[in-house]
Amino acid sequence: MAFAKDDTHPGWNVKPEDWYWENITSGKIDADAPSLSGHWVIIDNTQKPDYDDGKQLYPEDPFKSNLPDESRFSLSWDELHGDVLPKIAERLNIPKDKVRLPKEIEFNILGNLYHKEWGQTSTYEWFEDKFGSDRRLIGGSSDDGGLADVDWDQPGTRYGSIGFRPLIVFPS
Repeated sequence: MAFAKDDTHPGWNVKPEDWYWENITSGKIDADAPSLSGHWVIIDNTQKPDYDDGKQLYPEDPFKSNLPDESRFSLSWDELHGDVLPKIAERLNIPKDKVRLPKEIEFNILGNLYHKEWGQTSTYEWFEDKFGSDRRLIGGSSDDGGLADVDWDQPGTRYGSIGFRPLIVFPS
């Protein structure tokens, strides 16, 4: 299912900001970014915390034993894909290619329908989506629009304000 900026769907009240749609039109974000694949998924619903100078932790984090310093923050997108997500897959005894980060549209839709709180804290999360040739999308900070917030960052950089949530894809 593909989504467009002007679509109306029950429960889809907070759409990604205009910047997201403009960058799809310009080709900096893949044209298929606002579409769902039709697969069943499981996503971690742990609430992300407010920013606390990089010391914040996801409460009762079920994945903390798979994380450096038991924190989902200050990990680069590259580190997540190279080390952390594969460890989570191993722990769950599932193929590594079935564990990834949510796409922005998945985060937005699931947030609108089931987890409005994801947009109510002052931290960001990494998304799976590419921006341009070498960057990745982030978003979700209440300081910049909550569920509508979308931005980009360098995948090799660590930031104390960007966390993540794993998503597991089931084959159809």
